[in-house]
Amino acid sequence: MPTYNTVYRTLEHLADHEAKIVREHGKDPTTHGDICFDNLQHNIRQRDVRLGRETIVNIGIAATYYEIPDVDLKAFDIEDKRRRLQEGKRKDLTVEQLLGFVDDKHRETVGMLQWLRVLTNYVPALQPYKEHISMLYRTRGAKQQLPICATTIHPLATCQKNETIITELKDAIVDFLDQTGQTSEEHHKRLILFHGDGLSYNVLLSLKQYLQFQDNEFERCEIIEPVLAMWHTAWTNLSRIFETHWGELSRCDPSTLSYLLQFSL
Repeated sequence: MPTYNTVYRTLEHLADHEAKIVREHGKDPTTHGDICFDNLQHNIRQRDVRLGRETIVNIGIAATYYEIPDVDLKAFDIEDKRRRLQEGKRKDLTVEQLLGFVDDKHRETVGMLQWLRVLTNYVPALQPYKEHISMLYRTRGAKQQLPICATTIHPLATCQKNETIITELKDAIVDFLDQTGQTSEEHHKRLILFHGDGLSYNVLLSLKQYLQFQDNEFERCEIIEPVLAMWHTAWTNLSRIFETHWGELSRCDPSTLSYLLQFSL
């Protein structure tokens, strides 16, 4: 049975080895990776309450670095982004153009498959068609499907910073970038996507605005491209649907979700 110190040193060596892998991958000019981060809270409850001991909450930020294989690095070129911004095409963008980007035929196909999957999952007489519906998802419902492979992820070292405070967020971002081999003196001139929830996305945008007059693209956080995580977008949309169509429990309105809930209990 190994001692506590032996196990602790082994974990330290494993962490150092993982950090070396992340740094080498981040510094390699032929590879690319993105970062997903979020705030975290750890409630430290004092079981033996006495004078000078109280329950506290540790606040910090955690991040994960994941490799993006087989990607065209030109898509993350900062110079190309600057050139496109200088063209000023954003002022000519219209709602009709945005709606034109939506593939309505594909959206309708996926919507029909969603209902068919619900029917085959919950109607016993239709369960023999489940395999065929799954096949339609992989063929007719698939669009620009990526190769099926496991994403290589690397947890980064956490930091005891508060993302709601701009100065502490800047320290956390610099720390995460340093773990991936990017520093103010030596960094790739290409974008690194930082994925986060709504709060993380907003504070990153504010940080970039405050630092826009700094010396280089690293100090300006220009190499950072904030991205609103898709799961948070879907969650927000789902919350909006419930808030709009929930209704009141005291009303017998069959068009509300609260009325339909009575039949599912």
